[in-house]
Amino acid sequence: MQRQWRSLTFALAAGLCALTAAAVPLFASGATQMMIEYTISTQAKMPGMMSMFVHPSAQSETHYVSQTRERDDQGNTSQIVQCDLKRVIHVDNGAKTYYVLTFAQMKAMMDAQVQQYYQQMHQTPPPTPSPVGSPIQGSGGFTLSINTVNDPNTQQMFGMTAHHITETITGTSTGTGQCPNGSMSMTNDEWYVPTQITFSCPLPKPQIPAMPSNVPHGGGGAASNPCFGSFQLQASGKAHTEDRFALKQDTTLDLGFKITTHEEVTKYQMSPYDPSLFDVPAGYTQVQPPATLSGH
Repeated sequence: MQRQWRSLTFALAAGLCALTAAAVPLFASGATQMMIEYTISTQAKMPGMMSMFVHPSAQSETHYVSQTRERDDQGNTSQIVQCDLKRVIHVDNGAKTYYVLTFAQMKAMMDAQVQQYYQQMHQTPPPTPSPVGSPIQGSGGFTLSINTVNDPNTQQMFGMTAHHITETITGTSTGTGQCPNGSMSMTNDEWYVPTQITFSCPLPKPQIPAMPSNVPHGGGGAASNPCFGSFQLQASGKAHTEDRFALKQDTTLDLGFKITTHEEVTKYQMSPYDPSLFDVPAGYTQVQPPATLSGH
């Protein structure tokens, strides 16, 4: 399901991640409902010596997308999202079993997890206040640059005309004294087509409680860190459309060494909607969700 909404984000504390693509066009009233079936293969490439110790295996997933339902197949498991019924079905095709979580159950589970996290924060003794004057000697700033380049190049893929776009996100820190100087970047080289099926789904979102009152403000954030005394955001270029479906893309994370992830759609077709693909297969037995999911 994460491939349904294309999003390119940059997070320096946690790293960078690129995440994919998504479905989309409207059908005239009375027209035959359609669905998309596509298979996507993912392979990570590690640099130099790292490749001798880490060998990420290629992964393949098959997705079926309609206007109100979506199914993801990977290995022996399937996940079916039935937006019209507000529930998610997890299917074990090896054991021929399945369990169901409603959107309400999922939201309650997420709310409980968030609440537990915030309670732990509330119970944690606040850190000892820093002495007057920062222990960090120096000053600095951070610049986030986003550059989008469309070019006129096209490729014929699955009978469609795919367009080319490159997005580069770079974070640069500059500093004096103990404040660092350096940069990290992520580049996404993508061939895409306009999305063809609109998948609209009111997925549940957790409720974020108010910040506990005993959590100090400015106890370690940018406001108290002279190395982040300034922040600038720069953007250049613009995508032809944010509503696009990636057929092939290479995402490169540059941290002084480069890690590249190659994603490519190996099968893509539109066909009339098949309701059997978006429901529990005949003969499967319903089981209870795992305790970690049911909250028991």
